[in-house]
Amino acid sequence: MRRDTTHLVGDLWIGSAPLDGADYRDFRVIVFCAEEYQPPAARFPGIVVRGFPFDDSATPSARDIEVALAGGAAVAADLARRRRTLVTCRMGRNRSAFVCALGLHFLTGEPAAAWGEFVRGKRRDPTGVRALSNDAFRRFLRSPGLSG
Repeated sequence: MRRDTTHLVGDLWIGSAPLDGADYRDFRVIVFCAEEYQPPAARFPGIVVRGFPFDDSATPSARDIEVALAGGAAVAADLARRRRTLVTCRMGRNRSAFVCALGLHFLTGEPAAAWGEFVRGKRRDPTGVRALSNDAFRRFLRSPGLSG
């Protein structure tokens, strides 16, 4: 699989699901958000592998939101430690973008919705679709508790 990543800011990158670690050695952390794709850490030697699997649903469950928030907190912590981090889901479109926006919000305290629009402007998946095409995720990023 070709390397499909987009640099967002600082040590944060977003991409579609990598199949093995051979082309990803320059990352210190890979975060897998796709519920249907959680590869074993052994495929990524020398890289910290984190799993925050949730569904890319038009109506995310409370559990999906809880997992995404935990993923965002972990991403913020890794970025604060200056660890080069790749956040992935199946296509690198919705779940990974959602977690990246949350992570940047937690890291900076700036509104999550603004980070969502930032990520959306930077990333298109391999088929050309803009990141955060899931309206439910964008609505959640506009929640009062995430406004800064």
